[in-house]
Amino acid sequence: MRDGRLRANIGNISTLDYAVPAFNPTERRSGEKIIPVRA
Repeated sequence: MRDGRLRANIGNISTLDYAVPAFNPTERRSGEKIIPVRA
C-alpha cells in the first residue's frame, strides 16, 4: 500500500471448468486466482 491506495493483485481469471488446472499450474504466475461463479 503506497500513498494510501490499495492495489489489486490479480493473476489469471479462469472459468469453473478450468478451476483445477488454474490452482495446479505448470508455470508460476503471481497474483490471486479468480474463479467467477454464476448462480
